[in-house]
Amino acid sequence: MPESTLTSAYRPQLYQDHIREVWLKDAQLVAGQLNSSVCAAVKENVQMEWNRHTLTAEPAVNSNHKEGTAFDARWTGNVNIDTLAQGCSLSRCVTINGQLDYNHFCR
Repeated sequence: MPESTLTSAYRPQLYQDHIREVWLKDAQLVAGQLNSSVCAAVKENVQMEWNRHTLTAEPAVNSNHKEGTAFDARWTGNVNIDTLAQGCSLSRCVTINGQLDYNHFCR
């Protein structure tokens, strides 16, 4: 039996800005731009926030989450996510590297 966990629904612009900053700072870490010792606290905070938000794609500057027309969910079990979305009158509206994001849905 498939199970879901809602991971994000409505979010204000300030929160969208925050998760976008976490994404961009993580990219700086990966690129080696924050490797000095003075960046240790920043690196720790980014890792903590990354773990909290479990981002799978770069957050948009303006998100349909802000309008209350999108949500993110994680699915476990044997489920065809396209059939599930269609049955609930939802679209899968975010593409990552040419593939539809498995966790993001819009109405």
